[in-house]
Amino acid sequence: FSPTRSSDILSGLVGSDICIRDSIHTDKKIIVYNHRPHTYKNWPWVLKQMDKLWEERQDFELWVPLADTNEREYMTNDKYDRFGYFSKLSSCYIGISCKQRYGGWAISSTDGMSVGVPYMFSDDDYYHELADSAGIYYKDEDEFIERLQNAIWPNTDSEAFIALLDEGGKECLEMRYGQRQETCLH
Repeated sequence: FSPTRSSDILSGLVGSDICIRDSIHTDKKIIVYNHRPHTYKNWPWVLKQMDKLWEERQDFELWVPLADTNEREYMTNDKYDRFGYFSKLSSCYIGISCKQRYGGWAISSTDGMSVGVPYMFSDDDYYHELADSAGIYYKDEDEFIERLQNAIWPNTDSEAFIALLDEGGKECLEMRYGQRQETCLH
């Protein structure tokens, strides 16, 4: 299976027993960074942004399943088998894919997208090729924090945020947080 468009990603899991959870079973919003926590994946930048967010609010956790240690108070690195990984992944509110030293598709992002997790991507061609209109794109640090907060903690600015998204991004958020029923892919 080799997806050519973001809409092909979900079809790649047909035949598996991955449950997409409708409800989140934690008081904290889970943000996932399911990439290798290394410099070439811009990990130091992600930590800097999460530190800023932590200064403003402490009602989230950053799940980094490939991390060896929890470098911050807000981090978790729970490990699971394939079924557990996708089940936990489906409970995340949003995923992060930032600028990489070597531009290319992030398979870990397709993992999350395949179970309905919306992803924030740096506004780079390789991510547009991967997610097309299903991604939430940011250009800089300020836009990253603003869009992350508006996607997870809606407020009066959320309508302005939604207006910035194209139809695919709106559909992704509606599917994830709208009138969605629990679904299992078999």
